[in-house]
Amino acid sequence: MSKRAEALIIAHNQLTRMMLPSTDKRWAQALKLAENGKLNQAAALVAQVVDSIDIAPVDHEALIDRPHDFVTHVDEVLNRVIAELVISTLMNVASITHSPSPEMNEMTARAADIGIYMAAYNAATGFLQGGRTVSQFERAEKYFQIAIAEAKTPNEKAACYVNYCPIVRDGLITGKPDHAAAIEIYEKAADLGLLIGMFNAANVGFWGYRKGDKSNANRSARWLKKLIDTVDAGLPRLAMDGPLEVDCLYNAALLQLAEYHIHGDIENADPEYGLTLLKMHDPRESKTQDIVDFLTDCAIGVRVSQLDKPETTSPGNSWACVLSAMDWKIGPVSQHPTLPLELFKLDDISSQVFFAVVHAQFTPEGHAETIAIIQEELARTGVSKFFLVPAHAIFKESNGDVFTPLLYNNDGKRFVVSLGLRTSAQQLMKNIQDKVSFTDRKFSSRSCAISIAVNHLNGGVACKDGFNFHSPYGIVQDWCLPIPHGEPELSFLN
Repeated sequence: MSKRAEALIIAHNQLTRMMLPSTDKRWAQALKLAENGKLNQAAALVAQVVDSIDIAPVDHEALIDRPHDFVTHVDEVLNRVIAELVISTLMNVASITHSPSPEMNEMTARAADIGIYMAAYNAATGFLQGGRTVSQFERAEKYFQIAIAEAKTPNEKAACYVNYCPIVRDGLITGKPDHAAAIEIYEKAADLGLLIGMFNAANVGFWGYRKGDKSNANRSARWLKKLIDTVDAGLPRLAMDGPLEVDCLYNAALLQLAEYHIHGDIENADPEYGLTLLKMHDPRESKTQDIVDFLTDCAIGVRVSQLDKPETTSPGNSWACVLSAMDWKIGPVSQHPTLPLELFKLDDISSQVFFAVVHAQFTPEGHAETIAIIQEELARTGVSKFFLVPAHAIFKESNGDVFTPLLYNNDGKRFVVSLGLRTSAQQLMKNIQDKVSFTDRKFSSRSCAISIAVNHLNGGVACKDGFNFHSPYGIVQDWCLPIPHGEPELSFLN
């Protein structure tokens, strides 16, 4: 038996036990219509009954204390009880069968008008969802206000606030969206503990932020933090906060709060905390992975831009400093005894993989003979697997994506791979193994912070002292070379 059929049978049995000879027979007819699948006709009939008979307010609790009042006012009491029974049953059936309609809206509106306040929320929601005109939205607002005033629990009141808010937020009556008022309404739901209210209060502020209005950024960030902390603490939730909805809200909140911190647009902004929030984001949320990647790039870019200069100014130390800021685990930098290059181990990959920085400038696809000489000389000292980079970092840009080249050598076999701000050493080795294309945008960066930082440090200046994300650059054999402090001395391998 379906839930719909069960609800109608139970209601019919209850009605049969309560009916007196004087009871209006249309109540039973309405339930019968609903049993036959004619829910709209049933709702229209109930609206007629409500309009045509006296259904006075009844204090149910008072009747328990004064049962003699029930005998004195038996018809009024029964009309009220029966009306609530039939109306609530039809609303329940409509909910089960997902059958909103103008007839249901009118029935619930009539019920709310005579003080059956449980119907006010349904009437308001129905007029809003089916609304096309200002008068319909005005009716929705009227019944939402009744529902808010008469709500008995935090669950009910919070749901009323959240569902009422779009009328104000989107200017459905006034024709002018009012985001400031919308935030206040959502905050009322949030104060009752509704996570959806917290997120919506924050999200409206975030809309403005994305358009350049930072006036509500701190307010928005506080609600995002409240939502995240509430979920992390496993605190009780209101009924409207279903698990699927909360998972979506939580992941969205992580991204929004991370963006505020990484871009530094709120009080006490902390890009490192923003990066922590990104790591908490569910990796299965593939639709937002581009946002996670972009913000991760931004966060690590900020970290790189704040680097102090190494104790010794050299190309090898510059590269090592930047890689360390990207969370690579590396060994100490040492000068090769015979070659014009510096070496350090990549400890988080293998003690057998090195990073070599040549004290000269070259492009990955050229100077094969000289690179072969380097490879042979390193092999004689037991170094067969290594990344080779020029002293001054270079990059290529394609459709907004930045590709910083590393030349990987494995026993004479070479492969050019792109180093991105968020690329770990392990991921880089996997890309080599899988022969990932150098211009695969999944492993690109959204800025050329690596190249700028390396060349900045090569100039003997700390990145934190005037890092410029818009550094000028020159073009060398189709490769871009950032020049943060004037043109560097270049000596190309011959």
